[in-house]
Amino acid sequence: METLLTVIIAVYNAGEYLRPCVESIAGQLPEGCEALLVDDGSTDGSGEACDELSRRHAGVRVIHKANGGLSSARNAGLDAARGRYIAFADADDTVAPGTYEANLRLLMADPEADLLEFPIFVYYHSPKGRLRRASRPEDIGGADIYAWWFSHEGYRHSYMCNKLFRRELFAGVRFPEGHVYEDLYVFAQEILPRVGRLKLSTEGTYYYYYRPASITVANSYKKQLDLVRAIKRVYHESLRHPASPQAWARFAIFTANALTDLLDLSPARRERRQALQEAPGVRLSLKALCQLRLPLTAKAKNLTLALLGIRAHCRLMHGLHRLRGLRETPMG
Repeated sequence: METLLTVIIAVYNAGEYLRPCVESIAGQLPEGCEALLVDDGSTDGSGEACDELSRRHAGVRVIHKANGGLSSARNAGLDAARGRYIAFADADDTVAPGTYEANLRLLMADPEADLLEFPIFVYYHSPKGRLRRASRPEDIGGADIYAWWFSHEGYRHSYMCNKLFRRELFAGVRFPEGHVYEDLYVFAQEILPRVGRLKLSTEGTYYYYYRPASITVANSYKKQLDLVRAIKRVYHESLRHPASPQAWARFAIFTANALTDLLDLSPARRERRQALQEAPGVRLSLKALCQLRLPLTAKAKNLTLALLGIRAHCRLMHGLHRLRGLRETPMG
């Protein structure tokens, strides 16, 4: 029997979160689907827990490998996957019952669809939590796909875990190892340009939990540098696709904020110089800034971005942040 779907779950020291994750997925998989647990050299007993879950659920397989990070684990999963479609899940998240069955049905009813995106609740169980979902089911095709993604600021939420991918999209494509923002690296430049038809679904929900200790939550210079470099890749890919001035304006502001955050996290002058060298050539036009639906304070803040360019603007913002920090520091 053909395997319809492989859900790849990278596992590394997942602890108490692993069982709820796997149970939420294995308990809903339709016949002919599998969950593939990739134990990435866990040292807390997660590897043994994977084996136990595999014995309990007929649709669960396990592979064990030396530790190599999330990208390495996902790549191993892609190499071993049997499914016609591919999905990803993090070992500390859960998936609402019926999510995969409902969305597989939608995909299989449309043989030309390559990618389906379904709702995701980001930072579940957190004050920052927000449900992201399409307002209605929709099909987007051809050249409109990238323009839609860019205009809807997909670079802010390029999650791989709330999507079903046709397996062929990953032919010759693997996640880059050693990166924090591997989703953005792969999706914007490697996967999305290959998609012939994208389906937006309102069925099901992926619950992306807020874990304060997570590498994707904790901020650091290295993590922020990785984000800026991923944004730079998005910028170069986006030059090849049509986009409105307003979409470019929102992207310019997002990029400038990310670069300013990187400057704020740079402990040494040398690192700040390196950060500025990473700035993509994105520009903000004054006309587009005026047309954006932003508070006047936000437009005033980004006026220097439109007039002086991204590097001068970010240097100025960084200087203001440092000055504010000095003023707020209590004197001994």
